Amino acid sequence: MCGVPDVIGQNGRDIYNTMKSTEAQTDKIDVLFAKFDEYCEPRRNTIMERYKFNTRVQRNDETADQYVTELKLLAKNCNFGSLDDELIRDRVVYGIKSERVRERLLRERELTLDKALEVCQINEQSEEQLKVLNDVQSVKAIGKHNKSGNYRSKLDANRRRDFKHNGGNKQEQISCCGKCGKSHPAKECPAFGKKCFKCDKNNHFAKFCKSKKIHAVDKATTDDESFIGAVNSIHNKENVFKTLSIEGNEIKFKIDTGSQANIIPPPTFEKMKLKQTRLERPTAKLTNYTGDYLPVVGECNLKCINKTLKFFVVKTGQVPIIGLKASQELNLIKIIMNVNNVIGQSAETIHEKFPKVFQGLGCLKNPYHIEVDPTITPVVSPLRSTPVALRERLRSSLDDMEEKGVVEKVDGPTEWVNSTVIIEKPNSDKLRICLDPRPLNGAIKREHFKMPTIEEITTRVAGARVFSKLDANHGYWQIPLDEESRLLTTFNTPFGRYCYKRMPSGITSAQEVFQKRMCQSFGDLEGVETDVDDILVWGDTVEEHDERLMNTLQRCKEINLTLNKMKCEFRVKEVTYIGHKLTRDGVKPDEQKVKAVKQMPPPEDKKGVERLLGTVNYLAKFIPNMFTIMQPIREVMKSGVEFQ
Repeated sequence: MCGVPDVIGQNGRDIYNTMKSTEAQTDKIDVLFAKFDEYCEPRRNTIMERYKFNTRVQRNDETADQYVTELKLLAKNCNFGSLDDELIRDRVVYGIKSERVRERLLRERELTLDKALEVCQINEQSEEQLKVLNDVQSVKAIGKHNKSGNYRSKLDANRRRDFKHNGGNKQEQISCCGKCGKSHPAKECPAFGKKCFKCDKNNHFAKFCKSKKIHAVDKATTDDESFIGAVNSIHNKENVFKTLSIEGNEIKFKIDTGSQANIIPPPTFEKMKLKQTRLERPTAKLTNYTGDYLPVVGECNLKCINKTLKFFVVKTGQVPIIGLKASQELNLIKIIMNVNNVIGQSAETIHEKFPKVFQGLGCLKNPYHIEVDPTITPVVSPLRSTPVALRERLRSSLDDMEEKGVVEKVDGPTEWVNSTVIIEKPNSDKLRICLDPRPLNGAIKREHFKMPTIEEITTRVAGARVFSKLDANHGYWQIPLDEESRLLTTFNTPFGRYCYKRMPSGITSAQEVFQKRMCQSFGDLEGVETDVDDILVWGDTVEEHDERLMNTLQRCKEINLTLNKMKCEFRVKEVTYIGHKLTRDGVKPDEQKVKAVKQMPPPEDKKGVERLLGTVNYLAKFIPNMFTIMQPIREVMKSGVEFQ
């Protein structure tokens, strides 16, 4: 190494002379080069790098993935060490542009970076899918209006959508926001940051746009409320127009099969100069897709070709609309397909094409291992007595489960022994044997897999016209348990101990484990939703639906998942899913749940009022102004108010 100083020049020698090295290092060329590298490499200001990291917020044109990637790049120069993921997670929470997502993230007790990114991605996907709903054009008529009601006062109230302020107070009292139409605290308007579809300006919804140019039918701006009634969804497909003779006037109408009412804008009505026709007080309320009332001026009966039709004059839009019923009466449209007519033949064909999918009990790959907390002391539950009259039926049911490979006998010692609950099946000699693993559930470690919500699903299936629902045959039993986990499910019977070879329904992790398997198995298929053992297949057309259904059944065959053909529904126009009815016309409440509400006895105490509120809350998104309607009943629940 002694020759190195001779060839590095005077500047190099000056730097070399300032380096501190031990005698043992003076002859090591690699040590010398390492010191020169250290000297020449630019030195980063860690404080400045961390400042850049801690002040980085998500830009308006930046996705969550891009934002997290930028944070990871910034974190590389911050020397965070093992705290990288935690600090990036915190920065995501602080810097995400959506207040609603930030609130959602702060509610998570054990939030990880991956979980935070997943929540942000789901929010972005929902917003993208809501744009589809924002293109939906629909009008519907609901209920008869009481002629003695306060129609005018409500209409005037709808016109007065403005802010009310309390003088110089810091807090603002808002009665009805003129930008979104809802009541909310100051600076929390849901329209803030949203673009109007009429004027392309920001911070207000199209329904409350003050520009003169408006659409034929208000577009949906939020998914806060669904609707009751038949309303078809039309997604930016080519509109159909027809010129019709109305009282001798040639008027160009848009044929809207999603509308239950015929609509004429005031300018068109005035141009018709119908001196003998006067507007009457409307006998029905009109609402748009969001459930908000439309400003109806009045109604009248007009002669159209050879029919007398009812028309509503509505201060919304520039294009007259002819609805579904009138379109059928005037032979403007024909129903050329009745989906339900082909159900029987289609179901038989499907059963023949996939015979193994509809036979026996399937078995998925990869046995499930039940993870338990080793610090929890195992519990041996005592044998519960079984009525003598049920013993033979119990033995028969156990033999049947053993033959199917669901349970097996246990001879050796086990740390855990669970109790069972025996339920008589209606119209069957068999008994339903349910595990009662309450002590075991206290030791099981859950996987905490996110379950789907009806709001997420309805956003994705908006516009679907054909549905199929598939039911997994004893869904949980199609997931095998590994050898170690089987013994955890040991249970007592009068005929000895048994354990489950398949996943039982009583354990606390069963639902999440099964949902995770279903998402892994069907998550890549287009037009398929899974909710535990219910699989929903949908399509905008019969052809699209059938292709997706075949792909789903083929996947069932590949993973060895069998279906209960008695509970499957194929190619139907509406289907009940997660407690709601999905139709080609939108989302409706489940009739059985509505019936349960109607048949509820009047509450006799505050507990009864609480039950009523909890039950009726299911219908909140289907009924406009539900909070206002139920407010007098909620007053009863306040402390100090005596129930009478």
